[in-house]
Amino acid sequence: MTGSTGETPATTRAFTCGTSENARVVRADPPTEAALLELLERFCSGFAARDADGVAQLFAPDADVVMVTSEEPLLRGPAEVTAFLRRYAEGTSTYSWTWDRRDVSAAGAVGWLLAEGVETTAE
Repeated sequence: MTGSTGETPATTRAFTCGTSENARVVRADPPTEAALLELLERFCSGFAARDADGVAQLFAPDADVVMVTSEEPLLRGPAEVTAFLRRYAEGTSTYSWTWDRRDVSAAGAVGWLLAEGVETTAE
């Protein structure tokens, strides 16, 4: 993986649409919010440590996951995420993030997190 040294805005856009009159998206309750923020912290720590397998284990094997990166197009599903993490672990660039905003939401048994901030790259 290659990248330039410096800081770039880590921007993402999220779109939510519902077709059910009963669909509700709400701010996550405190335990759910704490659990998802802890996962974000573990993801960032594992990424910085180049622990591809440790980060991959944060996702359920059948997770409906989409990950946005500064290096690749959208990653869809655990297999694409794991392959990306392994390529990163073998590369020379190191990434870290400073989060300006972290939004955590939930609907029923599903929760999600949108983090916005600055990505720092070091070679």
